[in-house]
Amino acid sequence: MGIFGVFAKVHKMNKEIEQNKEKYKDDLFTVVITSSLDDRKKSRAASIVKTWLGGSSSDIKELMKGSVPIEVRKHLSYEKAYKAIFNLKDEYIDAELVNETANGSSAAVVAEPYDVSETPEENAPATDNVGQLAQVELEKAQAEKAAAQQAQAELAAAKAELEKVQAEKAAAEQARAELAAAKAELEKVQAEKAAAEQARAELAAAKAELEKVQAEKAAAQQAQAELAAAKAELKVKTEVLSPQEQIASLGDSPNVYDYYENYAISKDGEKLVVFGNDEIEKMQFRERSFEKVVILDGVKSIGRGAFSNCQELTEVIIADSVIEVKNAFNGCGALEKVTMPAGLKTIGYSFDKLESIDLSRCSKLKNVDLGAFSNVKNILLPDVVERIIGHNWSIREIKLPPSFKKIGEETLKCYRIYCYSRNIESPVNLITCCANLYLPQDMIKSFIDLLQIEDDVTKITEESNGWLVKCRCSRHCELKCTIRPIPEEKLYVYDD
Repeated sequence: MGIFGVFAKVHKMNKEIEQNKEKYKDDLFTVVITSSLDDRKKSRAASIVKTWLGGSSSDIKELMKGSVPIEVRKHLSYEKAYKAIFNLKDEYIDAELVNETANGSSAAVVAEPYDVSETPEENAPATDNVGQLAQVELEKAQAEKAAAQQAQAELAAAKAELEKVQAEKAAAEQARAELAAAKAELEKVQAEKAAAEQARAELAAAKAELEKVQAEKAAAQQAQAELAAAKAELKVKTEVLSPQEQIASLGDSPNVYDYYENYAISKDGEKLVVFGNDEIEKMQFRERSFEKVVILDGVKSIGRGAFSNCQELTEVIIADSVIEVKNAFNGCGALEKVTMPAGLKTIGYSFDKLESIDLSRCSKLKNVDLGAFSNVKNILLPDVVERIIGHNWSIREIKLPPSFKKIGEETLKCYRIYCYSRNIESPVNLITCCANLYLPQDMIKSFIDLLQIEDDVTKITEESNGWLVKCRCSRHCELKCTIRPIPEEKLYVYDD
């Protein structure tokens, strides 16, 4: 098409717009492409959208998809929309205007492409419009060039975006590889952990088995000891000594005693010897004036109040056969010395006036009720004791053996407690019993860790001379205790 044809085409387009401009001045239109586009038409359609409608990049990308119908632009004036339709038709691209104001009715005007065979006189522009039409065509060419440059810029941007995506993909693949390596390492660590836990479980099982064997061994030794004791008792029973012979075995003259059914009293009334029947009866010797009482082998139990209120009694010797002492010696205000039986298992509130007691021989006494010694100031515990109950606030210092496990809250009010146990079940109760607690050096950290989780512990402070612990007791008072390592000179009290 020559320059004349271009001018004729533009003239026809302007003529059509002028004829209908007033008719559609208040209407809005949508430009719709109704036919599929090949690559050439896609390119031309994109150029026309850019030139006449100021289309965005997203409009162009939508056109390039080639799916129809395509609403290219909405809310356009008739003049602008018609120019776009006219140029699309000129490129043989099927398109139409949809009058939005007419509620979606079909196109009000369909532009037809300019045909150069039409009569020139009908379509040719006036001579004085040639310059104007040339200027329009130039602007169109410039707009198409700008659109092409914009397309190139967008292509470059797309390439840059592609490179970015590829870099991110490579980074993601690298991350996946590192994740796979981390998972493999984690699986290795978990396998090692499982193996370690299995080893610990096997070790615990082995320890449990060892403890079982040791317990069985101890039970066997206990059975042997009891058998030996039974044999000895049987021998004693089969070789029963007369009361006079038993008195003589004490180093006394049998002639200075008066003899009764199961006991003898010295003629001066100061000494009582009880022979081997099973039990000393309740209240049997209450409020008597003996100074010394000797209980011989064969007696197993001392009844309630058996020696209560014997105000002149100063010494008691109890045979190892006695396993139970009930509330037997209450009110004995002059009592100073008691030899406790090795076989003792239980003791009641018996020695309320005694100031010193030695229980170290009582190898079967696992539970000690300090209420039995409410005024005792010095006490030696057996090395088998596990549990301490009752109350005694007179004792200033005490040693708890390795067998110790549990004590009641404020059972004691000691200035010092030396605890050699490594199996303490009541750490808070223990610190309520003293102002200064001494533990094995290697036990202190684990002991402090146990205190950290106790609700009644209010503060723990590490100081230069040990750990200061504050706690609440059931009386709602705050108690303080300093924890220190056992001094070197007291470390080996319970060593064989």
